[in-house]
Amino acid sequence: MLLVDDHELIRYGVRLIVEALGCTVLEASTGEKSIDLVRRQQVDLVFMDIALPGMDGITASSRLLKFDQTLNVIILTGLHMTAVPKALLQSGVMGVMTKSAAAKEMEQAISQVLAGEMYLSPSLSNQLALASFQSKHSDESPFANLSEREFQVILLLMNGYGNGDAGEQLFLSEKTVSTYKRRAFQKLGVSNTADLTKLAISWGFVEP
Repeated sequence: MLLVDDHELIRYGVRLIVEALGCTVLEASTGEKSIDLVRRQQVDLVFMDIALPGMDGITASSRLLKFDQTLNVIILTGLHMTAVPKALLQSGVMGVMTKSAAAKEMEQAISQVLAGEMYLSPSLSNQLALASFQSKHSDESPFANLSEREFQVILLLMNGYGNGDAGEQLFLSEKTVSTYKRRAFQKLGVSNTADLTKLAISWGFVEP
């Protein structure tokens, strides 16, 4: 198993839980390092932090899955979302968990994903979000209608990145980031980052 997170304390806690289940754990602090590890060593399961320095977790997961389609990727997020954006599910990951998940939940997630089933933390309104995704209907939340790239861009914006810095993170030009930002803002009905953050809080997508 590979654990990707830039916080050593998080990696330490997750590693203790997973090793207690009899799994061998490899660690990486960035998305780039995770790709290098997977190319050199065989891995069947990846726990991927969504917000990483450099390449973000969604991009890293997509690249890992392009390299090895048999990988099972579970996204770890510190965001307390009430619904899972389609961008995450459409990226090919097998699960989404909050970092506040208990050890028992992590054990369940590993078991379920390795059995070929998707896993979403109960706090992410999993049954509603998964049923909506599988039936190809939009979630009530406007964030569910964003594309993968649009979601990546607004995630960085809400974390204080400008267009140029976001472009460096995503390996995109500033002009391309501006295009994704404009499309996302149009879908969400907001005109600036402050309004974006307010909307995210009002929908319970993130906590204040």
